[in-house]
Amino acid sequence: MNVQLWRSKYCNNDWTKSESGGPIIRSGVVRSCREQVISSIPGTCNTLPRYSIDVGQSKMPSKGINVYSYTSLEDIAIEFTVPKVSVVNTSADNFTRKDLEVESKNIPGETNFTGQFKWSVLQNGVELASAYNNINSLSGRLEGGTMTKTEACLSIVKDDLIITYGFYDAGVGLAGLPSKDQCWVSSLHQSPTQQLSS
Repeated sequence: MNVQLWRSKYCNNDWTKSESGGPIIRSGVVRSCREQVISSIPGTCNTLPRYSIDVGQSKMPSKGINVYSYTSLEDIAIEFTVPKVSVVNTSADNFTRKDLEVESKNIPGETNFTGQFKWSVLQNGVELASAYNNINSLSGRLEGGTMTKTEACLSIVKDDLIITYGFYDAGVGLAGLPSKDQCWVSSLHQSPTQQLSS
């Protein structure tokens, strides 16, 4: 069922979520999806006379993230997590893309749309290093974290390991650019030459 939600008069309402994470519907009207959602995106409150939400699947907003990793070490795993979902990569998953979603339905709080994306490098199950970003599942924007700027993604040296990583904050996918955020992490042994020079 496709429900048309007309622009409200004052643009001052909030989104809410049901306990299951889906929209709350009463008498055929979407009560959970209000104008504040659209007005929180600059320039849209006055330019969108109406918008529609497909409630047939109770699909709430989400922001996708493609994750990649590389390690040549058998005792190293790289874990990527978003609210209520995680994937663990080993050397068997090198250069394999995996998809995660920061989904509104998995974020606690009726009006909270910010979920944490995090990666962790694990050695025999013990965390050696990690980084995170808080991502708004509604707007897709970053709302803080340790990877919000490229220059903040510095290599991490732990004993004889060097960990490199990066994060691309994707927009809506214009001009052939991806619409999903991109994150990559690699963990390698330093060579003896690198160890002497560091």
